[in-house]
Amino acid sequence: MILWAGTMTALAMPTDHEQMVRRGSVQQRLAACNQKIEQQPENAALYVQRAYIYREQKVFDQALADLTKAISLDPSKRNYYFSRAAFYDLTGRTDLAIADCSALIAMDPSKTDAYNRRSSYYKKLKNYPAALADYDRVVALEPDKTMSYYNRAYLYCKLQKYDLAVADYTKIIGLRKAGSKDVGGFIKRADTYYLQKKYDLAIADCNQALAIYPASRSIYQLRSCAYLAKGQTGKAKADLEKILQMNRDNVY
Repeated sequence: MILWAGTMTALAMPTDHEQMVRRGSVQQRLAACNQKIEQQPENAALYVQRAYIYREQKVFDQALADLTKAISLDPSKRNYYFSRAAFYDLTGRTDLAIADCSALIAMDPSKTDAYNRRSSYYKKLKNYPAALADYDRVVALEPDKTMSYYNRAYLYCKLQKYDLAVADYTKIIGLRKAGSKDVGGFIKRADTYYLQKKYDLAIADCNQALAIYPASRSIYQLRSCAYLAKGQTGKAKADLEKILQMNRDNVY
């Protein structure tokens, strides 16, 4: 019973291009960008600006051509590769998106952004072992960031390596700051225990989470399922009634 998991890849426009891309009609902005490119044909940023305008028009081949031109003019800009990778992915060429991420990793293997993005593309292709290898690297580079463990644990669950997922959720719990109200590690570990049919451990984690955040309907729901799996229907029913009462009382 997975309540939530995974990550999403955002197609974010580079901040230094936003104003131009948003000003005026598409045709006006395209005309203005074309004029600037004629005046400054070696300005890589202008091709990126035009690529985003083409994206609005869904003219992806021209958008990709402009991003490729921008990269050829200034191959040091990581955002250009990320933009082209996102456009490749939008057009169903996820293999080429992966190639752009791989190029970034080759340029600087100490940065985690390209590993994270490439892993998201591997996940989209359901190549979970490759995605897991990328998250192994991210964890090695950023051992104190909880999101890296969440992402890797999600993949462990996909590969049914539940003990390893539990270990990552336990690490997340250990990284909690004193007084933190974050119960995500407890919930996800409980969820994984549930998948392993370790219902007592799942209930124990739910109890810890509820002690910190008693207004969570999802925790009561998970605990109810664990009670039901143990045949403790009375306790399961009590948790469901608690959720209904919270709904009636608008508890958040």
